[in-house]
Parts: sequence; structure tokens; C-alpha cells
Amino acid sequence: MADLDRTAAGLNGFRLELTSFVGRRDEVAEVADLLGRLRLVTVTGPGGIGKTRLAARVAEVVAVRFADGVWLAELGGLGDPTQVPEAVAQALGVTAAPGSSVLESLTRVLAVRQLFLVLDNCEHLVAAVAELCANVLAVADDVRLLATSREPVRITGDRGASGRDAARDRTSRGPGGVARTGAAWRTAR
Repeated sequence: MADLDRTAAGLNGFRLELTSFVGRRDEVAEVADLLGRLRLVTVTGPGGIGKTRLAARVAEVVAVRFADGVWLAELGGLGDPTQVPEAVAQALGVTAAPGSSVLESLTRVLAVRQLFLVLDNCEHLVAAVAELCANVLAVADDVRLLATSREPVRITGDRGASGRDAARDRTSRGPGGVARTGAAWRTAR
């Protein structure tokens, strides 16, 4: 089984931005703060609003928190939901161990890592991404996930809302709410 290259700490898979990122400092700070408290955050909004750029900027801000780096898995080009674990494993450089599925190998590797993973363009694969996230979060305490999507990635125990205030309210609820799964989402503006 190929393992994450520990020398790859930093930003992995992100494109160099050729233009400046202006006027979204509050959103970057809010998402970075949510990731300090939660294990899964989904940035939602209509296509073209800048969810990917926001995620990339958040990744730059939080990279120092993760010894095993920040990684990007681009899912927009996938047509088959069953390809999600393979695409994420490929982005991380993980291959299936003999006798194990890609998902089993991926979760085994992530269980002992401290990293931040951005799952970009999830809207057409929401159920498959939710399944992957649930599997990863069940075993990987030091992994944080940020998904970008036109709709939230919902996992068991997660409750829906949109907008800045709803995301903030959900982060402070007790065991019956978000605290159990550590998931929230916010709508990009």
C-alpha cells in the first residue's frame, strides 16, 4: 500500500492563483474557525460563486495546523459515484493494499494522519461523498474535511441549514446536534 509522503506537508494539488483574492476575508476566517472546531464543513452555493477559490484560500490559512499537509481531491470530472474513493486515494497517493478495497486502504492510511482534505465539486456525487466522509471521520480523528458543493454533504446526525448564522448556531448545539458528527456547512456569498 502506498502511503502519504510525509515530506509533502504543505499544499498538495492546488493550482497557483494568477489573480488576487479580494473581499472575502471574513468568509475565510469563518470557515477556518469552523475547521478548528468541526471535522467536516461544506461550503455551498451556486456554480461560479467562488467556492473552490474560497476553499483554496482556507487551505493556505490552515495548512500550518496539519503535519501531513493539505490535499485537494477534484471530483468535478467524475461521472460515476463509485469512483469517489479512488479519486480521493489517487489525490493522496494511496493505493489499495492486497486483499483490501480502495476505501479500506484509504481509511487505514488516514486513521494515522493529521491532514486537511478538500473535496471539490461534490454536488453530483453528494451521497458517495457523504459515505466516504462518514467512513473517514469514523476512524481518522486528526483529519479535517472541507467539501465544496451546490448542496450540503449530509452525514448521519448532521442537520441542514444554510447561511452564516445557521452554521454558527449549529456549531454550539449539544449531543443531539452537530457536536456528534462535527459537521456544518455554510453558504458562500
